[in-house]
Amino acid sequence: MNNHVRLDEEHFERLFPFYFVLDSRMRILRRGKSLEKLIGAEEELFESRFRFIRPGLGIRYSFDSILDYVKQIFILRNIGPGGTDFQLKGEFLHDEANDRIIFCGSPWITSEERFTSLGLKLNDFALHDSVADFLHVLKAQQMSYSDLFKLNEQIENNRLELAEKNVELQDANLELDRFVYSTSHDLRAPLLAINGLIDLVVEKSPGNSEVIEYSRIIKDTSNRLDGIIREILTYAKNRSILILPEHIDVEKMVHTIFDSARYYSNYPIELIFEMKRNDVFFSDYFRLQSVLSNIITNAIKYRRDDGTPAKVIFRSTITAEKGIFVIEDNGQGIQKERLPRIFEMFYRATNSSPGSGLGLYICHEVVKKLGGEIHVQSEPGLGSTFTVTLPNLK
Repeated sequence: MNNHVRLDEEHFERLFPFYFVLDSRMRILRRGKSLEKLIGAEEELFESRFRFIRPGLGIRYSFDSILDYVKQIFILRNIGPGGTDFQLKGEFLHDEANDRIIFCGSPWITSEERFTSLGLKLNDFALHDSVADFLHVLKAQQMSYSDLFKLNEQIENNRLELAEKNVELQDANLELDRFVYSTSHDLRAPLLAINGLIDLVVEKSPGNSEVIEYSRIIKDTSNRLDGIIREILTYAKNRSILILPEHIDVEKMVHTIFDSARYYSNYPIELIFEMKRNDVFFSDYFRLQSVLSNIITNAIKYRRDDGTPAKVIFRSTITAEKGIFVIEDNGQGIQKERLPRIFEMFYRATNSSPGSGLGLYICHEVVKKLGGEIHVQSEPGLGSTFTVTLPNLK
């Protein structure tokens, strides 16, 4: 809209029934008939009648100040004596020829009650005015209020019912967690005792190859069962224990895991560690250790049997926002058709796997709990690459 105009009173009355005119001394000289219904027809100072709501900061009650903001949308509140509380919304235009300012707008109506409280009618508004359209919309909305109220009552009843069910479910989950902890600890105790007795039997039977071989088989089976119990414990802890961020020395953690896991193989395995660090890394120690331990242990367990020197490459990139951990091996690899399912519970990626099928599932759940992602690339006979991305909880 051109902000430099000449006032044609009849024209403005038809287009803006709530218009008013200011002279250079900020007096309200004339106003539209619809505005007269609200504030009367007496000549008065603009500052004694209206207060700026928008724009607020920086504007003063002066002719020049309004001209500085003339291209903006104004919201004015009526503060005049004996006047009804209402607001006008519109623009100021400059009548340059007569050195006057013209306000073109209409009341800011937000409800039908507000409209009726002002004593206005639809014919008080210009045909183009969006307020008239808005009032028709309000009428249509009013017709659906009763239906919405009934629907809201139904939702509220359902919400209360769901809340009760949710409490019951939380209680059941807590009871299940207590059961898992108790059962797991109770099962591990006799397994540790069995392993101790097996070591004693072997010690007391030197040179008896048959006893030693049977003892080894029993101990291997016992260790596998203990591994499954520890995986179940890890899963339960991940579900129930709060995330506790702390500063983690990733290099030290990886070397400790590797030194412990390398004894799963009777062959030498090389660890290559590469790190790009621009910041310190914070995460949940227990959860990060369980993820990296599982992947590194698998890389060692499932090496190739063709005599190729085994190696595990660990690459780490730490930034203020995240940590990216890439674990690459040159082991057996995983068949392409099996890759989409390796993070499923109880799924084993290789037929020769002695595991429970819980390890990678738990990795996926832990990473998800930490707000991260885990991906895998693999080719049979060439090895696998796991990429774990976790937020830096610093």
